[in-house]
Amino acid sequence: MAPIATTPTLGGTSLRQPKEFSYSIEYRGGIRTMADGSTVTDLVNASAKRVFTLRWDAMTATEKDNLITAFAAIKTASGTFLSPENVSYTVTRHPDQHTLDFGVSTSAGGTEWRYSATLRLREV
Repeated sequence: MAPIATTPTLGGTSLRQPKEFSYSIEYRGGIRTMADGSTVTDLVNASAKRVFTLRWDAMTATEKDNLITAFAAIKTASGTFLSPENVSYTVTRHPDQHTLDFGVSTSAGGTEWRYSATLRLREV
């Protein structure tokens, strides 16, 4: 098992360890089925790329603000993502993630707001 990074980062901003971290491997391009039943693949790049999903719950207001800052850092450009596996990638927001949505609840004692969120990133 790979060691967990002490502090994941995105765009130079430290993030809290996510509760869940996953990624998928994709090849960018298209696959078409021809009339004779054969398939034709046209890849933009033959290298596999990753799509990351990070989920947090029970974040403090400060941790939420850090996530907002990191999300803003990659709003129009790529940024460096240090994953929980302690590997660095150049990423952008996933094309399907136009917003960063938060769920809001109270802490166990009911004295503070806590936030949950999901972030998707795409390797460049």
